[in-house]
Amino acid sequence: MSFKQLVIDARTCRRFDESKQVSESQIVDLIDTVRVVSCTGNKQSLRYSFSISPAQNAVIFSSLKWAMMLKDWAGPKQGERPTAYIIIANDENILKNPQIDLGIAAQTLQLAASSLGLASCMFSSMNAKALHKELGFADNIEIMLTMAFGYPLEKRKITELGKDGSTAYWRDEALVHYVPKRNLNDILLKSFK
Repeated sequence: MSFKQLVIDARTCRRFDESKQVSESQIVDLIDTVRVVSCTGNKQSLRYSFSISPAQNAVIFSSLKWAMMLKDWAGPKQGERPTAYIIIANDENILKNPQIDLGIAAQTLQLAASSLGLASCMFSSMNAKALHKELGFADNIEIMLTMAFGYPLEKRKITELGKDGSTAYWRDEALVHYVPKRNLNDILLKSFK
């Protein structure tokens, strides 16, 4: 598989096969992979917490806001929920603004998961304060992102933007998830030959 195909296949997934459990070794391998990525000044301020526990997963699930563009969908129902989570946090004593590092880490986790046949979903829309309290993190640890993982239950496809220019994702009657993307000419500012 080409790297581009891996990127295409690593689309956000919001419905998972809950009958297939992501293993602890898979999650630890993902975290060990992201441990060695590039980061600002090699500060390594990001910290990770994971759950494969059904009870803890339910707590994490309840703190997340799912697919805000799908107005009439409240999130995955029982049987379609993720079986693992990784919470990405930042140690503010080391670095105050880890946004670039966060992006690198999250994309690396998503691609690494896809290479294992797993799907993922990133959440910045969540009740981070409640989750922070529930997990008992120290005051200098700020939750930045929660990522859900599982085996995909839905098909995700990239499509071209419609004539209206909307970037809003949508689903068809078969629950195939479509993600509109701008074409190459729309994002390429200049090329010097």
